[in-house]
Amino acid sequence: MADDDAPKWSVEEERLLRHETFVAEVLEKRRARDSERRPNPVWQRFLESAGGAALVTVIFGSIAAGLINSLVQEKLRERELALASYEAELKQQQDIATRIVDLVGTSIGAAEDLIILTSQEFDPSRFSGDERKKMIDQRTIIRHTYNSTDTQWRVDQEKLAVLIGLHSYGQSGITEAWGEAQQAVTAYKDCAEEWYNGHDQKFVTSEEARSACGKQKSASRMQLQRFIELMQNAWAKASSVSRVSE
Repeated sequence: MADDDAPKWSVEEERLLRHETFVAEVLEKRRARDSERRPNPVWQRFLESAGGAALVTVIFGSIAAGLINSLVQEKLRERELALASYEAELKQQQDIATRIVDLVGTSIGAAEDLIILTSQEFDPSRFSGDERKKMIDQRTIIRHTYNSTDTQWRVDQEKLAVLIGLHSYGQSGITEAWGEAQQAVTAYKDCAEEWYNGHDQKFVTSEEARSACGKQKSASRMQLQRFIELMQNAWAKASSVSRVSE
């Protein structure tokens, strides 16, 4: 027998009631499954906490700082090595330039002195006693100096040719320019020797002696200047490239 006191639901209300009952059952099943899940491990719960996140930040920050510091130190070492290499190369260039100037200057100067011995100022017959002996000794010293310088020129010019080739940095014309400078200096020295030998006991005025072999002397200076300019340009280019690459 039907209960007259039971509430009467409309079709729409019954539909909503069934939907609400369904949703309640779904939520209940989800809560049951969530309760059956295993809890997260301790390390995961720690990392998910504020303290764990801060610790991870510190650790990774320290590692990153160490890597950056290592890279900086390596770069500094590379720069130090490059600077040391550049300074060593610069010193070698200075040594080569000094040797060239010394050798050429000494050779040309000795040739000039040899020619000057043919001037009347160095004629021993103009002197007597101790003054004559001093003049003869001075002439002997000048000739010995020339011979010694000539030997040095013949040996060192070839050594310098090798060094110049090694430090030309691929710049064309430098080795050839040194060869032309060598030939010019040698030609002046040969002229000085011929002049000296051709004026044995034939003394000339100071003006004549100073003008002797003038053409060869000018040529030697011109060729030497050309060589120096080419070498300086090559070294300047090499130096600029080295600084850019550091």
